[in-house]
Amino acid sequence: MSLCSVDDRVKQAILPDTNFIVGTLPFKYLGLSLTGSHLKSCQYQPLEDKFARKIHHWSSTHLSHAGKLRLIDFILYSNLVYWCSVFKLPLGVVHKLEACSRNFYWGESELGLGIHWMQWAYFTKLGVKGNSIWAVQARTTSPWVWSDVLKIRDDFLRMCGKSDDVHRLIMSWSIPGTQKFRLGAAYDFLRMSVPCAKKLMVRWEPFAPPKYCNNPNLRNIEICIKM
Repeated sequence: MSLCSVDDRVKQAILPDTNFIVGTLPFKYLGLSLTGSHLKSCQYQPLEDKFARKIHHWSSTHLSHAGKLRLIDFILYSNLVYWCSVFKLPLGVVHKLEACSRNFYWGESELGLGIHWMQWAYFTKLGVKGNSIWAVQARTTSPWVWSDVLKIRDDFLRMCGKSDDVHRLIMSWSIPGTQKFRLGAAYDFLRMSVPCAKKLMVRWEPFAPPKYCNNPNLRNIEICIKM
Protein backbone atom coordinates (compact mmCIF):
# COMPACT_ATOMS: atom_id res chain seq x y z
CA MET A 1 0.00 0.00 0.00
CA SER A 2 1.31 3.42 -0.96
CA LEU A 3 0.32 6.44 1.11
CA CYS A 4 0.75 10.11 0.33
CA SER A 5 0.10 13.13 2.56
CA VAL A 6 -1.10 10.86 5.39
CA ASP A 7 -0.26 11.59 9.01
CA ASP A 8 2.07 9.06 10.65
CA ARG A 9 -0.48 8.30 13.40
CA VAL A 10 -3.13 7.52 10.82
CA LYS A 11 -0.67 5.38 8.91
CA GLN A 12 0.26 3.38 12.01
CA ALA A 13 -3.44 2.85 12.75
CA ILE A 14 -4.17 1.57 9.23
CA LEU A 15 -1.29 -0.87 8.80
CA PRO A 16 -2.11 -3.30 11.69
CA ASP A 17 -5.72 -3.61 10.54
CA THR A 18 -4.89 -4.26 6.87
CA ASN A 19 -1.60 -6.19 7.20
CA PHE A 20 -0.35 -4.26 4.14
CA ILE A 21 3.28 -3.34 3.53
CA VAL A 22 4.03 0.30 2.87
CA GLY A 23 5.27 0.79 -0.67
CA THR A 24 7.27 3.60 -2.21
CA LEU A 25 6.32 6.24 -4.71
CA PRO A 26 6.28 6.38 -7.64
CA PHE A 27 4.98 2.93 -8.57
CA LYS A 28 3.70 1.49 -11.83
CA TYR A 29 0.03 0.82 -12.49
CA LEU A 30 -1.18 -0.26 -15.92
CA GLY A 31 2.14 0.85 -17.37
CA LEU A 32 1.97 4.32 -15.83
CA SER A 33 4.18 5.79 -13.12
CA LEU A 34 1.92 7.03 -10.33
CA THR A 35 3.05 9.41 -7.62
CA GLY A 36 1.54 11.82 -5.16
CA SER A 37 2.68 14.90 -7.06
CA HIS A 38 3.30 16.02 -10.63
CA LEU A 39 5.84 13.90 -12.47
CA LYS A 40 9.12 15.53 -13.40
CA SER A 41 10.40 15.47 -16.97
CA CYS A 42 12.96 12.79 -16.10
CA GLN A 43 10.17 10.51 -14.83
CA TYR A 44 8.73 10.27 -18.35
CA GLN A 45 11.82 8.36 -19.45
CA PRO A 46 9.90 5.03 -19.67
CA LEU A 47 7.63 6.55 -22.30
CA GLU A 48 10.60 7.93 -24.25
CA ASP A 49 12.38 4.56 -24.02
CA LYS A 50 9.27 2.82 -25.33
CA PHE A 51 9.20 5.16 -28.33
CA ALA A 52 12.90 4.58 -28.97
CA ARG A 53 12.64 0.77 -28.76
CA LYS A 54 9.75 0.56 -31.21
CA ILE A 55 11.36 2.98 -33.67
CA HIS A 56 14.67 1.10 -33.49
CA HIS A 57 12.86 -2.15 -34.26
CA TRP A 58 10.93 -0.65 -37.18
CA SER A 59 14.00 1.05 -38.63
CA SER A 60 15.47 -2.34 -39.56
CA THR A 61 12.54 -3.04 -41.91
CA HIS A 62 11.69 -1.53 -45.29
CA LEU A 63 8.53 0.50 -44.81
CA SER A 64 6.76 2.90 -47.12
CA HIS A 65 5.75 6.35 -45.90
CA ALA A 66 2.15 5.15 -45.65
CA GLY A 67 3.24 2.21 -43.48
CA LYS A 68 5.30 4.45 -41.22
CA LEU A 69 2.37 6.83 -40.86
CA ARG A 70 0.11 3.95 -39.79
CA LEU A 71 2.59 2.82 -37.15
CA ILE A 72 2.99 6.35 -35.82
CA ASP A 73 -0.77 6.99 -35.63
CA PHE A 74 -1.94 3.67 -34.22
CA ILE A 75 0.97 2.62 -31.98
CA LEU A 76 3.20 5.54 -31.01
CA TYR A 77 0.54 8.21 -30.68
CA SER A 78 -1.91 5.81 -29.02
CA ASN A 79 0.64 5.43 -26.20
CA LEU A 80 1.06 9.19 -26.08
CA VAL A 81 -2.70 9.74 -25.86
CA TYR A 82 -2.93 7.13 -23.09
CA TRP A 83 -0.33 8.97 -21.00
CA CYS A 84 -1.94 12.34 -21.74
CA SER A 85 -5.30 11.04 -20.50
CA VAL A 86 -3.75 10.61 -17.04
CA PHE A 87 -0.95 13.18 -16.86
CA LYS A 88 -0.35 16.65 -18.16
CA LEU A 89 2.86 15.97 -20.07
CA PRO A 90 5.51 18.73 -20.11
CA LEU A 91 5.83 20.48 -23.44
CA GLY A 92 9.48 19.50 -23.74
CA VAL A 93 8.63 15.80 -23.47
CA VAL A 94 5.92 16.12 -26.13
CA HIS A 95 8.32 17.92 -28.49
CA LYS A 96 10.95 15.22 -27.95
CA LEU A 97 8.48 12.44 -28.78
CA GLU A 98 7.23 14.32 -31.84
CA ALA A 99 10.84 14.74 -33.00
CA CYS A 100 11.41 10.97 -32.68
CA SER A 101 8.30 10.27 -34.74
CA ARG A 102 9.27 12.88 -37.35
CA ASN A 103 12.79 11.53 -37.74
CA PHE A 104 11.46 7.99 -38.11
CA TYR A 105 8.94 9.06 -40.76
CA TRP A 106 11.44 11.02 -42.85
CA GLY A 107 14.25 8.52 -42.36
CA GLU A 108 16.57 10.91 -40.53
CA SER A 109 19.42 9.38 -38.53
CA GLU A 110 23.02 10.03 -37.53
CA LEU A 111 24.01 9.11 -41.10
CA GLY A 112 22.31 12.14 -42.58
CA LEU A 113 19.00 13.79 -43.37
CA GLY A 114 16.21 11.89 -45.03
CA ILE A 115 14.43 13.05 -48.17
CA HIS A 116 11.37 15.16 -47.46
CA TRP A 117 8.71 14.48 -50.06
CA MET A 118 6.33 17.22 -51.16
CA GLN A 119 3.09 17.09 -53.06
CA TRP A 120 3.49 17.82 -56.75
CA ALA A 121 0.27 19.85 -56.56
CA TYR A 122 2.20 22.42 -54.53
CA PHE A 123 4.73 22.91 -57.32
CA THR A 124 2.04 23.19 -59.98
CA LYS A 125 0.83 26.32 -58.21
CA LEU A 126 4.33 27.79 -58.63
CA GLY A 127 4.34 27.38 -62.41
CA VAL A 128 6.19 24.07 -62.70
CA LYS A 129 3.25 22.17 -64.20
CA GLY A 130 4.11 21.09 -67.74
CA ASN A 131 7.62 22.55 -67.46
CA SER A 132 11.01 21.39 -66.29
CA ILE A 133 12.26 22.80 -63.02
CA TRP A 134 15.44 23.72 -64.90
CA ALA A 135 13.52 26.04 -67.25
CA VAL A 136 10.76 27.53 -65.10
CA GLN A 137 11.07 31.20 -64.17
CA ALA A 138 10.12 32.86 -60.90
CA ARG A 139 6.95 34.92 -60.86
CA THR A 140 6.41 38.20 -59.11
CA THR A 141 3.81 36.48 -56.93
CA SER A 142 6.08 33.54 -56.07
CA PRO A 143 6.92 32.99 -52.38
CA TRP A 144 10.36 34.20 -51.38
CA VAL A 145 11.40 30.64 -50.51
CA TRP A 146 10.63 29.48 -54.06
CA SER A 147 12.45 32.48 -55.53
CA ASP A 148 15.52 31.62 -53.46
CA VAL A 149 15.34 28.00 -54.65
CA LEU A 150 15.38 29.17 -58.27
CA LYS A 151 18.33 31.46 -57.54
CA ILE A 152 20.26 28.53 -56.11
CA ARG A 153 19.31 26.51 -59.19
CA ASP A 154 20.73 29.24 -61.44
CA ASP A 155 23.95 29.30 -59.41
CA PHE A 156 24.38 25.56 -59.83
CA LEU A 157 23.69 25.80 -63.57
CA ARG A 158 26.37 28.47 -63.91
CA MET A 159 28.75 26.31 -61.89
CA CYS A 160 28.11 22.95 -63.61
CA GLY A 161 26.86 23.95 -67.05
CA LYS A 162 23.99 21.49 -67.61
CA SER A 163 21.13 20.14 -65.54
CA ASP A 164 22.41 16.57 -65.91
CA ASP A 165 25.72 17.61 -64.38
CA VAL A 166 23.90 19.28 -61.48
CA HIS A 167 21.88 16.12 -60.89
CA ARG A 168 25.02 13.97 -60.83
CA LEU A 169 26.67 16.40 -58.43
CA ILE A 170 23.72 16.30 -56.01
CA MET A 171 23.56 12.49 -56.17
CA SER A 172 27.26 12.33 -55.28
CA TRP A 173 26.36 13.90 -51.92
CA SER A 174 24.19 10.90 -51.00
CA ILE A 175 25.31 7.65 -49.42
CA PRO A 176 25.76 5.08 -52.24
CA GLY A 177 22.85 2.67 -52.48
CA THR A 178 20.58 4.77 -50.27
CA GLN A 179 18.67 8.02 -50.38
CA LYS A 180 20.44 9.37 -47.32
CA PHE A 181 21.61 12.90 -48.03
CA ARG A 182 24.99 13.81 -46.54
CA LEU A 183 24.76 17.44 -45.52
CA GLY A 184 28.47 17.48 -44.67
CA ALA A 185 29.47 16.54 -48.24
CA ALA A 186 27.39 19.39 -49.67
CA TYR A 187 28.82 21.80 -47.12
CA ASP A 188 32.40 20.80 -47.92
CA PHE A 189 31.77 21.28 -51.65
CA LEU A 190 30.17 24.70 -51.25
CA ARG A 191 32.84 25.83 -48.78
CA MET A 192 35.62 24.91 -51.21
CA SER A 193 33.76 26.66 -54.05
CA VAL A 194 33.88 30.06 -52.31
CA PRO A 195 37.17 31.87 -52.96
CA CYS A 196 39.05 32.97 -49.88
CA ALA A 197 39.80 36.63 -49.46
CA LYS A 198 43.49 37.32 -50.05
CA LYS A 199 43.39 40.78 -48.59
CA LEU A 200 41.19 42.16 -45.84
CA MET A 201 41.04 45.75 -44.69
CA VAL A 202 40.23 46.37 -41.06
CA ARG A 203 39.41 49.87 -39.86
CA TRP A 204 40.25 50.84 -36.32
CA GLU A 205 39.27 53.86 -34.31
CA PRO A 206 42.20 56.10 -33.16
CA PHE A 207 41.45 55.40 -29.50
CA ALA A 208 41.55 51.60 -30.01
CA PRO A 209 44.65 50.69 -32.06
CA PRO A 210 45.28 47.02 -32.86
CA LYS A 211 47.33 45.11 -30.32
CA TYR A 212 48.44 42.35 -32.66
CA CYS A 213 49.45 44.22 -35.80
CA ASN A 214 52.85 42.44 -35.77
CA ASN A 215 51.27 39.01 -35.58
CA PRO A 216 52.55 36.94 -38.58
CA ASN A 217 49.11 35.33 -38.88
CA LEU A 218 47.66 38.75 -39.75
CA ARG A 219 50.17 39.71 -42.44
CA ASN A 220 47.48 39.54 -45.17
CA ILE A 221 45.30 42.06 -43.32
CA GLU A 222 45.72 45.69 -44.22
CA ILE A 223 45.24 47.73 -41.07
CA CYS A 224 43.94 51.23 -41.50
CA ILE A 225 43.57 53.58 -38.55
CA LYS A 226 40.74 56.05 -39.07
CA MET A 227 41.89 59.64 -38.66
